[in-house]
Amino acid sequence: MSGREMMGRSVVDARPGHRALLRTFREFGVVAPDGELREDPDALRGAVAFLRHELLPFARREEEALEPGSTRHEGVSFEHAFLAAEIDAFADAVAALQSLPAEPSRERDEARYRVLRAAHRIEAALELHVQKEEDERGSAGSVEAQRETIPVASFRVTERARWSDVDAAGIVCYGAYLRFFELAETELFRAAGIPTPVLADRHGLWLVRRRVECDFHQPVRLDAELEIHAFVPAIGRTSLELGFVARRVAEGDVAARSRYVLVAVDRERFRPVPIPDAVREALAAFAIVREPTGAPTGA
Repeated sequence: MSGREMMGRSVVDARPGHRALLRTFREFGVVAPDGELREDPDALRGAVAFLRHELLPFARREEEALEPGSTRHEGVSFEHAFLAAEIDAFADAVAALQSLPAEPSRERDEARYRVLRAAHRIEAALELHVQKEEDERGSAGSVEAQRETIPVASFRVTERARWSDVDAAGIVCYGAYLRFFELAETELFRAAGIPTPVLADRHGLWLVRRRVECDFHQPVRLDAELEIHAFVPAIGRTSLELGFVARRVAEGDVAARSRYVLVAVDRERFRPVPIPDAVREALAAFAIVREPTGAPTGA
């Protein structure tokens, strides 16, 4: 479907929900399959009109339907402020791009980059909303259901959000969650009797990170208390998986989830080595022995 055909078409009432909005935004074809910007003037203008006249009003209606001052309202308000800023950035970049001569230039390359960056961020924000909608449908949106997704074999520590954890918005920044998860990881291994010095000196290995994934669900403010659960979903021949759930204590809901893949390497050569049986046995107490609905699964 061309950008001109998409302009003026209302989709929100016909197909409500963030998935429909994401699909419609992608139908403009602003971002080509190879991830590059497709400079169709009609598509760009249509995308701007859609974002301002369809997506933003939808977001405002969603926000107005929530109880003012509630935790959910606060989180949605923050997300929508970010989305509105990206829509403004996209519209401004499109206007700048279309005001420049068609001949290649540094200014045109910079404008193309700004359009593409804003488009990717808008898609990412909508994808997050889609994931939240699916999570809420799967868990009925209840705190009790969210609690059930924490495996019974998890190890738990508590920590507060400190000054060094928050950003200019007054909430815990994304990178700070790695500190919370590292704290839980360190104490889990200590509780299992295999702290880092033991792994190195007795078993001659390091557990190095190969992959780190994280999903963010709710904002956490300064001095808020977090309960961090750590568990072991799977242990392979040379690697193991760690799972983490950070829960806001006051609200009782999940703030973030994470998955680490660690690889055992020889401490001298840094080459993968089999995980010793003694390490497997030590971690068995924190392995997932049952999988509640929605719990992470081993690879």
